[in-house]
Amino acid sequence: MKRVLVPVVVLALLLITSLALEHLLGGERPWLNVIRHLSLGAVGAWFSAEAWNWASVESFRSAPWWFRAITLVAGAILLCVSWELLEYQFNLVASRTDVGNPYDDTMKDLRMDIVGALLVIPFVCRRRDR
Repeated sequence: MKRVLVPVVVLALLLITSLALEHLLGGERPWLNVIRHLSLGAVGAWFSAEAWNWASVESFRSAPWWFRAITLVAGAILLCVSWELLEYQFNLVASRTDVGNPYDDTMKDLRMDIVGALLVIPFVCRRRDR
């Protein structure tokens, strides 16, 4: 269970740090949004791998690499869509002027989340195969 909590703590620290930096620096920082969503996707895939491994080590190790990759990207997308819902719930998007259309912002954010998940998947899957 401790291994599942590590990515959750890392994710919380990354999000809090990025939101605090954005607040302290003032104004919109699109580069900070890119870093936030790439790391959100990476930590989401990492969390999905740790949760799956915690639930059943045998099923994680016996699954083909492509099935693990698809499952971890799906887990990351689930967490990232939850973040997007929180952004809208707390009006985090409405306060930014660089967004434009909120739908376009959400799709761009989800693309960055998927890229972040794809970047971490080879490391997570390779580590598990040993």
